[in-house]
Amino acid sequence: MGAENGVPCMANDGAAKAYVHSLGEALHYEFKPLGVYVTVLAAGFTDTAVLEKFGLDPKTMPMKPMSIEQCVSEGLSGLLKNRSKSFQPAEPHHERPRARFSCAEDGGGHPW
Repeated sequence: MGAENGVPCMANDGAAKAYVHSLGEALHYEFKPLGVYVTVLAAGFTDTAVLEKFGLDPKTMPMKPMSIEQCVSEGLSGLLKNRSKSFQPAEPHHERPRARFSCAEDGGGHPW
């Protein structure tokens, strides 16, 4: 989240992801003449233990996280097709609600 579109309060994280995407894309084309292919896996929400760590329940999330197996399968598919980037978006449970973000200590959310 944040690599393709900025997310308030996550600028540093988004910038780091954007750097990895840009570096991977450049390396893909630089090394292609040598027969070396670089694929950046830009996975969407994936059902891992980190969701529980952050107090998220996959059943109530607006975006249904993909299984680890699906993430690996689609990532390997992108690599086998020599794509520079492999992106797997999560599937929506229902119409996506408008997100609210806050950087304020008082927790006041701002719609973005």
